[in-house]
Amino acid sequence: MKRIIDQIGREENIPDNPHRIISLVPSITDLLFHLGLENEVVGITKFCEEPPKALQTKKIVGGTKNVHFDVIDQLQPDLVIGTKEENTLEMVSELEKKYPVFVTNVPDFNAGLRMIELLASIFQKKAIADKMLYTLKNEQLFIDQYQLFKGTTCLYVIWKKPYMLAGRNTYIHSMLNMIGFENLSKMERYPTIELDEIIELKPDYLLLSSEPYPFKEKDAEVFKEFLPNTKVVFADGKLFSWYGPQMLKFFNAIKNKTLWHESIS
Repeated sequence: MKRIIDQIGREENIPDNPHRIISLVPSITDLLFHLGLENEVVGITKFCEEPPKALQTKKIVGGTKNVHFDVIDQLQPDLVIGTKEENTLEMVSELEKKYPVFVTNVPDFNAGLRMIELLASIFQKKAIADKMLYTLKNEQLFIDQYQLFKGTTCLYVIWKKPYMLAGRNTYIHSMLNMIGFENLSKMERYPTIELDEIIELKPDYLLLSSEPYPFKEKDAEVFKEFLPNTKVVFADGKLFSWYGPQMLKFFNAIKNKTLWHESIS
């Protein structure tokens, strides 16, 4: 066993070589497969759709906020990985009565790099992770070339009824800044907002996320009616909100101009 401090400051006893892992975070499931831990992952959430074979081959233990504790008990994990962003304190507290639980916290790009380093250390996958981190850090060194939207304002909408935005102190906010956007949402985390408030802010860009709410053309039509000078686009939610392998895809999408597609209505 080794003592590891997770990303919310908890000190946990982690097995030296965890071989029965449950991931409660879709982006971390993606990362674990990328690190070559496919065989060690025994349980995932119903939202862990990357890589596609994960849902086909691994036991589903529930959602990110509601797990089936009896299914987890059947799997007998020696490590559960969660995140402050998506999992509840109550759920983590219940799980850690029986199992080691490592909690990640990724409010920005740099914290995402640190998370990769920590998990690579736990699973002794430094060589694979170092290659990934080298690429990401190298991209970060030349970040000025990605400031394509410097001087441009935006709002990033993640939910409907009520409308919710990605605000400050979120990974999404960090990625918007990465490409130069000024996020007009001044609140922390994920504030709700009324349509008339969005209209009053008059963002240059309105990004409608593909997740967690899957915005469609009919949603874009509402905004375009009241914001004729705003460019309404459908953003790839995984690229803006998932860390791990999606961080690599984010930079490729900037170069290929596939971070979003425009509304055609």
